[in-house]
Amino acid sequence: LVLEGFLSILTVGKFNGRVPPAYDISHYTPEQALSNSHLPELIATLGPDAVLVWAAVLLKKRLLVYSDQPQPLLSAMRGLPALALHRNDPTILRPLCNDEDDFASLASQGCYCAGTTVPSHDRTELFDVYVDLPGGTVTVPEAASSRGDMASTNVHRDVASFLAECASSGASNREVMDGLAAKTRELIGKLELLASQEDSGKIGLRSLKQQLPNAALAHFLFGAALAEGLAATAE
Repeated sequence: LVLEGFLSILTVGKFNGRVPPAYDISHYTPEQALSNSHLPELIATLGPDAVLVWAAVLLKKRLLVYSDQPQPLLSAMRGLPALALHRNDPTILRPLCNDEDDFASLASQGCYCAGTTVPSHDRTELFDVYVDLPGGTVTVPEAASSRGDMASTNVHRDVASFLAECASSGASNREVMDGLAAKTRELIGKLELLASQEDSGKIGLRSLKQQLPNAALAHFLFGAALAEGLAATAE
């Protein structure tokens, strides 16, 4: 019966077994799963550094999250796709990677949000951004920060201010999600406008640097454009 139910759900998304209730996968949307994504708790744990996690997910960076306990780790991991709600992509998650085979498999994935209960702050080949949940810290190693797209900009400060307001007001998970989604949509809208002004329809880093006096902002916007398929090339 268990195998019958599994195969039915896998192939047609429904199962009407002899034991109620019936199951219909259409009743369980990805949006419903994200509605309990523990973002307020993540913001409270990381404080001002939470904006770096938002930026990492937005820019499709390799994010490695550590906790010495599985439960808080998995709670934090569950919310990470909600930081880029417009993509709604849970496939970026590798919730628990604890051995060398797990870590080796990350290399083929490109961008990811991986979790581990093994302290890995010195494994910089595995990540662009490292989150230490017990310590409440977020670290960007020198190799990743030298690319320039993780430096603080007015965009980061605006999002950080919103997250701080959420923390102080006791905002709900839904309010945090919706607020971040609105700010992300606004940013992507600006990128689309910039792309439409280019002959190629794509944004170039050189062009951004010519238009913007702030090099850090140019690099961040170009990184966001790359992640959204709006950049010309990785200049």
